[in-house]
Amino acid sequence: MAQFCLGFAVLEATVWCSIPIGPLGSRCLLNFDFERPPAESGWSCGAYQWETLDAAWGEAPLTPRKRCISVRTGYWESPLFPVRTGQYHKLSFRSCAEGDGYWAVTFFDANGKALVADDYGSVHQSADWEANECCVPFTAGATHARVRFQATDRKALYIGDVKVVRISRKDVAKWLDLACASIPPVRYAPASDRWQYIPKTMDKLKKGGKLRLVMLGDSIVNDTRNSCFDVLIERMYPKARIEVIPAIEGGKGCWFYQQENRVKSYVLDHKPDLVMIGGISQNYDAEPIRNVTRQIRAGCDAEILVMSGAVTPYEQLLDGLTKHGGLTKEQAQQKIERFPPALRKVVEEEKVEFLDMREVWDQYMRTQEKPWGWFMRDPVHANTRGKLVLGKILEAYFAPKSCER
Repeated sequence: MAQFCLGFAVLEATVWCSIPIGPLGSRCLLNFDFERPPAESGWSCGAYQWETLDAAWGEAPLTPRKRCISVRTGYWESPLFPVRTGQYHKLSFRSCAEGDGYWAVTFFDANGKALVADDYGSVHQSADWEANECCVPFTAGATHARVRFQATDRKALYIGDVKVVRISRKDVAKWLDLACASIPPVRYAPASDRWQYIPKTMDKLKKGGKLRLVMLGDSIVNDTRNSCFDVLIERMYPKARIEVIPAIEGGKGCWFYQQENRVKSYVLDHKPDLVMIGGISQNYDAEPIRNVTRQIRAGCDAEILVMSGAVTPYEQLLDGLTKHGGLTKEQAQQKIERFPPALRKVVEEEKVEFLDMREVWDQYMRTQEKPWGWFMRDPVHANTRGKLVLGKILEAYFAPKSCER
């Protein structure tokens, strides 16, 4: 890789009063080629407490780039740009990377408070400049967002031509079709007796109307939301419109949401028609899921769909229980193995809809040829490819039954 000519710009974090690049009414919200100093337009770089900042702006390696930003440790962030509830955005950029890194879109409310629901993806290692493109859904309650780029393992990440545009849901569907063509097809045939406990949801999808959907869980649930599955479902049911509200906290499951009247603030206050509960952070205890289900039903008439936790490899789950849970390998295995039947027992007794995302994900991984890590941005979370798989699973689950086609 060509030598990078450094032009360091170690800056303070962008403050909340940063001037957005594009006004709210425009289609293009952010557009920067880095041919002029990024600091002049509100770009900033920073480092986490445990690392020393190594980020720069200067001449780019290889052609055809002239200038770009780079980062080995720490991160680069864009200025804030406006977003609107109910809209999708397309992030595009060019990258050249010594190792894998991350892109992220983070959201803020009208008071400048950072929202938990964000969108992360991978920047893949490449010997030459590559084009990257991803569709990013809005986060409920957000008024502004910014883009972040972060390297891993002190391997340089070079970024150029960053652009964010507002796009239609029809264009999101087109992007999904192109993106899904690059991954092995998801062949999942859901059971014909599904939807027993979500009749009002399916009626609204078929006949039309707005469906308010709250997704309750952890970062795996957040990644599932970021799969853009709602656009896929709307294409099958063109009279319906789905509003997705992510109610998530990293590493939190129903053991957390059942406490301190959190079901009210995370779920009931949003007046949902459907609540999807999922993730890998249930502490392998199904009873809190029962408790949250009952709290939801006591407070509203929303239907409930419970999903088993997907994505994270079994070995990583086992490792988490042994290293951080104080269990032996045998104890950890028993704890993991006891959870699926306990979860099925709860959903059957409570009569809630159930989608075994774990089984479908694992079946997909067993029957296609790509390594597991090809779908991951880190040992726990999906990258864009993995999120596409999650979206296709949900598309298949909600697809009209053969008798209705």
